[in-house]
Amino acid sequence: LEFTLATQAAAERRAAQRALTAICRRQPAAAAPVVAALKAASGEARVGLLGLAATLGGAEALAVVVADTASPDEAVRLAAVKALGEWPDDAAAAPLIGLARGTADPRTRVLALRGYVRAVTLPTRRPAAETAALLGQAWALAATADERRLVLSGLGTVRDDAALASIVKGLDLEDVREEAAAAVVAVCCPRTDKDPGLLSPAAYAALVRVRDASQTPALVERARAHLEAFPVVGGANLALGKPVTTSCAQQGDKAPSRAVDGKITRQDAWFGAVWPSSLEVDLQQEVSIEAVRVV
Repeated sequence: LEFTLATQAAAERRAAQRALTAICRRQPAAAAPVVAALKAASGEARVGLLGLAATLGGAEALAVVVADTASPDEAVRLAAVKALGEWPDDAAAAPLIGLARGTADPRTRVLALRGYVRAVTLPTRRPAAETAALLGQAWALAATADERRLVLSGLGTVRDDAALASIVKGLDLEDVREEAAAAVVAVCCPRTDKDPGLLSPAAYAALVRVRDASQTPALVERARAHLEAFPVVGGANLALGKPVTTSCAQQGDKAPSRAVDGKITRQDAWFGAVWPSSLEVDLQQEVSIEAVRVV
């Protein structure tokens, strides 16, 4: 740490920072003197330690970095924003979206949005719908084409109808239409030979829009190919979201509501705990049924 602070050679400083990072990851308690040095440093030394803090993480370091986003020293302020954008986990997401909302500086805004998108798309056990909602906050803030492209790049990694709800808004905007189309395809279409892709009513509607509106032949072809994989085309799903009762308990988390959620992959099915079993859907009104299809 003393060497890192004292050396004037950039290459030596980077090498020393890598060594400090490795030490602190092996023994988290070793981060304490780094954080203490960060609190005491100023100027160029503080800028360097902010970059180091971004590789270490931790609540104490995060609090110091967040405070530095309001520093009167422009170099320190920007270094703090960049550090939040490179944080090793999603703990920096809330401060970053707060910065994006509150700053009047375009550079800080873009850095904060980019960092926020990265933070909320890091590997996590968070449900996909929750990640999509967090990115939806960023979409609501995005005011330029570049900012919308940033958010679309994150939304395209989230396989969920909630992500499509934001993405399809981009299909109405000429300056990001093709990026939005690419995000729809990324969310909906199979990623491997064994991947069925997203097979929901929202996915079908979004892919139809890509097929009809995109000017990129490769995207149109992928949308068309996946549309052909949908087993139900046209008509109305009268059972969608309706109350369900079953003759037995569910297996694991495969709840009866999954039978009427419009999603038709095996992962989204209802599993009865015994065999045979039955399921009843209350359509809640008299309707004329043209066809019944069980998937």
